[in-house]
Amino acid sequence: MKYLILALTLLASISSGLVLAATEADENISAVAAKPAAPSILDQIYVNDFTILHGPNIANVTSSYQADHNGKPSTTAGVNFDNEITTAYLFNQNLGIGPDIPFLWVPVMGQGFILGDLGIKGFERNVISSNGFSLYVGAYLQAPTSVASQARNMTFGAKITPALRYVVPHSRFTLSLWTEEKEYAGVTSGKTFRLYASPAIAYQLSPKFSLNLGYEQDMQHFVGDPGMSFSTYQSDFMPGVIWNVSKQVMLNPYLQAFTTTGWSANTLAVGAMVSATVL
Repeated sequence: MKYLILALTLLASISSGLVLAATEADENISAVAAKPAAPSILDQIYVNDFTILHGPNIANVTSSYQADHNGKPSTTAGVNFDNEITTAYLFNQNLGIGPDIPFLWVPVMGQGFILGDLGIKGFERNVISSNGFSLYVGAYLQAPTSVASQARNMTFGAKITPALRYVVPHSRFTLSLWTEEKEYAGVTSGKTFRLYASPAIAYQLSPKFSLNLGYEQDMQHFVGDPGMSFSTYQSDFMPGVIWNVSKQVMLNPYLQAFTTTGWSANTLAVGAMVSATVL
């Protein structure tokens, strides 16, 4: 009997100890879960690659030459991927600054990689953010590191890229406007200033897919042009599809219907935009 009482007493002691240990463990786990994770330097680093495919004319879809600014097959420029790698230190989730690396990848005619004008980029993703409306602003200061800019004696490039976005309430529509204003300081030939605008309207089919209709107009001022006289360099519509592959990757294939020479298979081209955020 005394052994049974001793055994029950020992079992009760062990059970009490296990309950106490389990309670302490739960409290420790809760304390760890409640404690915020230590910040990582990677949380303040942003890396994104934005790419535009300048594809061939539809009537010559297997050609190695891209469509020119009128939609016709170019006689000099190959099909290429126009890349911009933005790297930045983030002061918060919206404000960042860092090196900007533009380059072309021309996978045809043995051209390979062509460096653009390296620079510093600062951006604020939400200058304004209210009731579905947001304003993004990017600012660049670029050095003449490309062969083309050096040939034109450019001393530096400066540009801003304001972009508007409006999600229409109680609908599947989103309106957007991307703009660029750039000065090519010191150039002795070619364009001295560029004005670019691309409005678009998107209709959401599902959380990942949207139909999109964009339009772009590229206007340029050249050396020797009077005052603020600009001429239209390129004008086209871009019907396509936006696929949000993930939160980090967006794919937008489209056709380009050029307006400067009339619409036909001879003035239609293949294009695409890809945005991939690495960090």
